[in-house]
Amino acid sequence: RRLGARFWPGPLSIIAKARPCIPPEVTASTGFVAVRIPNNPVALALLSAAKVPVAAPSANRFGHISPTTAEHVSTEFPDQEDLWILDGGSCKVGIESTVIKLALPEGQVIVLRLGGVTVEQLQECVRDLVPPLEAKLSSRIISQSGWKSGAVAPNKDEPSEAHAQEAPGMLLTHYSPRVPTYLLRRQAQSVPDSASTTESEPAAKRPKACSLQASECLLIDVAGTFADLSGSFAHCLSLCDSAEEMEAACSRVFATLRQAEAEAEARGCTCILVADFEVERADQAAAVFDRLFRAASGQRRWLVEGTGGAKPRITMRDS
Repeated sequence: RRLGARFWPGPLSIIAKARPCIPPEVTASTGFVAVRIPNNPVALALLSAAKVPVAAPSANRFGHISPTTAEHVSTEFPDQEDLWILDGGSCKVGIESTVIKLALPEGQVIVLRLGGVTVEQLQECVRDLVPPLEAKLSSRIISQSGWKSGAVAPNKDEPSEAHAQEAPGMLLTHYSPRVPTYLLRRQAQSVPDSASTTESEPAAKRPKACSLQASECLLIDVAGTFADLSGSFAHCLSLCDSAEEMEAACSRVFATLRQAEAEAEARGCTCILVADFEVERADQAAAVFDRLFRAASGQRRWLVEGTGGAKPRITMRDS
């Protein structure tokens, strides 16, 4: 009740034990159900008119970038003639809801997906309850994130499509553009002229450590990480100008990914590169990073700056 009163209507989904009357299609046969009240007047009017709870999937194809406008939905299903779209305007929060699971016997509120409500806000809401509750991150989020160290290894226990998941958005590959996408870090090592290759040389013959020109890639920059090299890429989009603008980044991360996908396809880019950044707290920056990390399937590439006039290149060494 405390959580619902504080955050509903709003971007919080609460998972709890489902009653027997809830169909297994709604619970994904897990025995649990997630409940949320959206903070949108059109959505609330629909729920009021329906007079029953509404269960529906996301308005995008499985694994693709989440939609945040009616136009995104229309673009996602271009051949669906009987598609009706209820347009409530652009999503204000941008990213999906925070998903929590109540583990009352353990005295915990477990965060399964980062979203519009931060862990700190949850903790403030439940810390003075009797008995007290503790808001904590799922170990799966921590194991995937690479926070602080930046060293990320795919979680071998990651759920597959064939297994029911505790919450949406938990697959390692999710929110993914159609164009191959990677997180990009700057590598200190420089590449001498002798190691460079011409753009006309077949990709198979290029040195593995320098197999891709930056000019073949589209960049999504974050907080100006690669501002000094933006002209080296085929095209550059900015998610935010500084680390202090992460709230704004939340509202446009999916729109930016969709724009990058369209631009990359139109320009014939080999891949989309997203400026990597480190996260130390479970705040809005962490929620943005989670979406970008999954859009890139947890894969990193490295930018090597050339010397003596050599063009910046992207190493294809897996992270």
